[in-house]
Amino acid sequence: MVSAVLPVHSREVPLSILEPGNLQPSYARLVLVSSSQHLDAIDLAAPDQLVVSSDWLVWRRCLQAGAPCIHIEAMTYPWPRELGDPSNVHLHSCEWVYGEGTEDLTRFHGFSLGKQFIRQVSLFCLHFGRTLYALRRICQHFNPREIVLLDLRGPLDLFNPAAKRMLVGDVARSYGLHLVDRLDEPELSSLQFAEQSQGFFAKETEPLLRCLMRDIYAYIIDGLFLLRRPFGHRPANVLLIHNWNIVSALLDGHARHDVAPMLLARHVSKRPRFLWDCWCRGVTLAGTRRMRLTKSDHRELRGIVERLEAAWISPGDVMEEARREFIRSNIISSGWLETQALETKRFMDLFHRHRIARVIIGDTTSSIGHLVAEAARNAGSGCDELLNGMFVTTQRFPSRVGDKGSAPLVSRLLARGSGDLRWLAHTGASIPAALSGYPTAQTSRSSEIHFDNKGKALILPIYADSDDSLALLPNIISWLMETIALLNRRGCSAIRVKLHVGPPNLHYHLAAIENAELAAEVVKDNNFSHHVEWADFVIGPVNSGAWLETIAAGKPYFAILARPSLISREVLGNAQVVESIDELDAMLDSATAPDGRIVYEDFCSASAIPNPTGRVWDLVALAIRDNEPAG
Repeated sequence: MVSAVLPVHSREVPLSILEPGNLQPSYARLVLVSSSQHLDAIDLAAPDQLVVSSDWLVWRRCLQAGAPCIHIEAMTYPWPRELGDPSNVHLHSCEWVYGEGTEDLTRFHGFSLGKQFIRQVSLFCLHFGRTLYALRRICQHFNPREIVLLDLRGPLDLFNPAAKRMLVGDVARSYGLHLVDRLDEPELSSLQFAEQSQGFFAKETEPLLRCLMRDIYAYIIDGLFLLRRPFGHRPANVLLIHNWNIVSALLDGHARHDVAPMLLARHVSKRPRFLWDCWCRGVTLAGTRRMRLTKSDHRELRGIVERLEAAWISPGDVMEEARREFIRSNIISSGWLETQALETKRFMDLFHRHRIARVIIGDTTSSIGHLVAEAARNAGSGCDELLNGMFVTTQRFPSRVGDKGSAPLVSRLLARGSGDLRWLAHTGASIPAALSGYPTAQTSRSSEIHFDNKGKALILPIYADSDDSLALLPNIISWLMETIALLNRRGCSAIRVKLHVGPPNLHYHLAAIENAELAAEVVKDNNFSHHVEWADFVIGPVNSGAWLETIAAGKPYFAILARPSLISREVLGNAQVVESIDELDAMLDSATAPDGRIVYEDFCSASAIPNPTGRVWDLVALAIRDNEPAG
């Protein structure tokens, strides 16, 4: 039950979690909460009590009710030195596959199954470690005697009950606190969180009939295109694992007879006209066949688990034990390991049946990207990485820089522009690079765009993924609210917030805008070009490909670099970026947008390389001819 407290007007409550308000030097009790339902279960007027929220909206509502509250992520800044170099989060998080040595314990038919989960494991380790040290700092700062656990939520429902109790229990023991365990997790389907997990840590499941029809289709298409091979010239196949915009551009610009684009049939259009075009233009469509795990495969998988458990027989610290529990529950016990083993066999079979001379991948850190890159290396083929977004942090990945037990999987970076070359240097990667240009780049760019600074504004929320290990997730909401507030004050004719498809929760963002007493439309769809066409100007993150797309559309883009961040200012070169709301206000006052040509040329080489698709195919053909080694 919520007791009477002195309310605070919404506009007097800060929007940024780094402005905690008036807090006492110490509190006897900490209460950990994650949702509004928890506020009904505690006495907000209780004396000597500090509410610790893992949700931005709950933090705001506590402050509005006059209750002392701090957002737990506020105490992750500055970066805890105990977590090591923030640029090595992914490298450190995949070391579990080696145990205490340099031999990969998760090898399956020559593939590292464990590294196919690098994104998931590193995301968990990053946020578990940050939350652990944030709670420790809170205890050090406020010197409590008791800690009450109602909930402690990580992004995408990262923390299961065992992880939450492990984390809070360790802190309670370390500081001699009385722990009251009242764990009360909201439903995962709840609409009250900023993002929904949407099965991020679950196996993909499809209806049996759909799987059967997809497998039959892939079998037929694969067989037809294999039949074509003996009757004519046999160019070297180049498998494309990329987004459709890049693939489409590479297909349109393909004019060589010694290399042939290859696409996975399950990822492209099934219209007869498209299939006929591929047949006539020498494009190979390949299917990954349905596979089964043999008794030998099951023995090999059991051996992986046994080796891991043997390596884990000695107790570790709380972070190591939490990582082990995460792997056991989300990868091993869930059956996800078997699912990836089947996917691995599919690509082993694909590379065995088709002569794949080289692969072009948009991101080798994804599960499929890592798998295909490793399949290429095992087959003696080369791997080119042509980045599929704005890579501007200094985060290091084993596929690009290698690790203690493996060389890089990427043979070469196809750099779109000087920005990619600077990024590669700042990550410390030793792989070679060749300037290729950007296949979708356009050549005509305007230098300065005068625009209606009180017209229609499109806002793209900032992006804080695990590559930017320093970024604060609540900054996504606070920056959005501060930007809307600024545009409301400026009297813009219309304000539209465009959410990315996937985890961002439309209902939560609407509730946050209402809570802050602001006005803006919120949409969530895939039609970005439509919204850019509607807008007079766009405000969005520096680490989004939308920056380049907006410039290509001839619209002003104000690039936000929210601090703290691992995004390197040096990688961004001479690009003009916004690091504060005051800077944004001043730039909008000028009614003149930043010069998009600087960014576009730096990251796309639009003028320097007028035919980027031809350049890509020339570079790939030359590498195949010279039999450039893989990895």
